[in-house]
Amino acid sequence: MAGKGHYRVRVHYREPDWEAWTPQHLLVMVYPGRGDEVVDLKRARRPAGGR
Repeated sequence: MAGKGHYRVRVHYREPDWEAWTPQHLLVMVYPGRGDEVVDLKRARRPAGGR
């Protein structure tokens, strides 16, 4: 990273498939960006076993 300043963070998540024994996958990307405003996005949790 370049050091001080504003950065953007993007996170992709794939939940595990318990029946197929596949793990969860997380991809975290951080890169320089504008610091105009902070946006906090949260997806509502799905009920257990739901898709």
